[in-house]
Amino acid sequence: MLDPKLQRVMRWQWRHLGKFFPMHQSREDWELEYVRDPDILGQISRWSRVAYALLEYMHRHPDADPQTVFVSLNAIVSGQSEKLPRAMRRELLKYADRPDERLSDLNSFTEDGRFIDGGYLE
Repeated sequence: MLDPKLQRVMRWQWRHLGKFFPMHQSREDWELEYVRDPDILGQISRWSRVAYALLEYMHRHPDADPQTVFVSLNAIVSGQSEKLPRAMRRELLKYADRPDERLSDLNSFTEDGRFIDGGYLE
């Protein structure tokens, strides 16, 4: 059984990243994937950084294509970012490497996976 506070973070991730994972038909499928992973905390950290970087980039570049940004972030966290445009890679790395510190506080998320401070990170 997962800590309910970790589940809140996973629900937040699902709200923002689920559309990029068609193989997961539901939030429950998303959460089940975590249960199968021996490094649950590492995966939560990874996908929180990706979700934050996506939201931050889209907030600053509203005309960007979210799918393209997500694919680029996935390349970055997978160590395959050499083909990305340099400026985009640098900016996405900045966000992924230094996410908002409030995201580290498990009490920052509601039970249904919303970021309490709201705004574009909600």
